[in-house]
This record gives sequence, structure tokens and C-alpha cells, in this order.
Amino acid sequence: MNEHKTIPQEQQSYPPLRNIADAVRYFIQSMDVDMLYNLLDDKITYQEFHRNEFLLKLERVMEDFKSNGDTFLNAVEGRCGDCYKEKTGYMFIGNNSKRYMNLLFDLDKGEITDLFECSNFKTQFKFRHLTKRVYVDPKNYNPFNRNNL
Repeated sequence: MNEHKTIPQEQQSYPPLRNIADAVRYFIQSMDVDMLYNLLDDKITYQEFHRNEFLLKLERVMEDFKSNGDTFLNAVEGRCGDCYKEKTGYMFIGNNSKRYMNLLFDLDKGEITDLFECSNFKTQFKFRHLTKRVYVDPKNYNPFNRNNL
């Protein structure tokens, strides 16, 4: 008899992840680029970069978080407040430095078709203690954007 047994929650090394988007969010929070490499499709681009180049840029950002004392990124769900109002994503906030980055998750039938930064990201919360925004692609920094003032 072939019985399926579930692993008790306390013995699982990861929280329950329902889909690829949950897994990508979790491994960004954990700053685990190796797992993201396995999850993201190498046939599509992310923020107009091939997967490997995007992950190198994301790894640079994660090293910045780590060098500022962060061991984990808190994820706050939100959405674009301007160009892509139908897109949702997360503000990832360093647990110690309070540095942050905003990423939109473009999904199609539960599959990630793109990840990209958003300069007008909105959440239902107001944050008073955020410090510096960090960018996957520093070229996206616009000093004249009202959110960067």
C-alpha cells in the first residue's frame, strides 16, 4: 500500500508556498539568489534583462542589504500607483537598515512573466522610518521623482 504522508509543519524547512510567486517572494526575503536562479525561467527577461544578468543585479542589491546589517527582508504587499495600476508586488524592507526596494510581479495564470522595479509603489501603510531606496538597476533612479525627494 502506497500511502502519502505529509511532513509535519515543524519539520519543513520552508513555509508553505502555494505557487512560484510565493516561492520567489520568500527567496527574495531570504536573499537566496541560488534558489531564485532555480525558480526563474531563463527563457524570459526580467526588467528587460536576461535572467542571469537580472540575478547578478539583484545579488548586488542583496549584498548592499547584508552589508548594512540586514539578515532578512520584510515583504509588504502593494501595487503600482501610476503606470501599471493592475500590477501588484512587494516593498522589500531590510530588517535592520530599513533600506527598501520595490518590485512588481507580473503574473499570468500564476506564472511569473516579469519582475521589475516600480518608482510609484503604494502600500496601505505609511512608513516613517524607511531609509534609502536601493535599485536593481541604478539607471532607474530619478532624482526628480517626487518619491525620491
